[in-house]
Amino acid sequence: MTNATDPSLSNLLEKANYIKKAMGNMEEEITQNIFKVKKNGIQVAMKGTHKIDSIFMDPETNTETSCTDLLNMVQEVVNLAVDEIEQRREEAFKIISQNIQDPEDTSTTPSSS
Repeated sequence: MTNATDPSLSNLLEKANYIKKAMGNMEEEITQNIFKVKKNGIQVAMKGTHKIDSIFMDPETNTETSCTDLLNMVQEVVNLAVDEIEQRREEAFKIISQNIQDPEDTSTTPSSS
């Protein structure tokens, strides 16, 4: 009985180590990147840690915009930057998930497409 469970336990540990390493690499890559989003003449540069690196307003943006409207526009662009970072994380996690499933599926059975 021990021999039958050893390969599956080994495989499980191998997958767990892969996930740990891949997630660490992915998180390091994302946190080192700066994500730039621009809308309505306002650009926000945000680090992958969700800290704002800079906010830039195009000088040609309507200067008659009320302070409240301007703050709402900045808030919208900041939220878009956060969404972009989270989308990048989700995409990376999907790739990691596929990588732990695909090799086993394709190595044990021939392609049936």
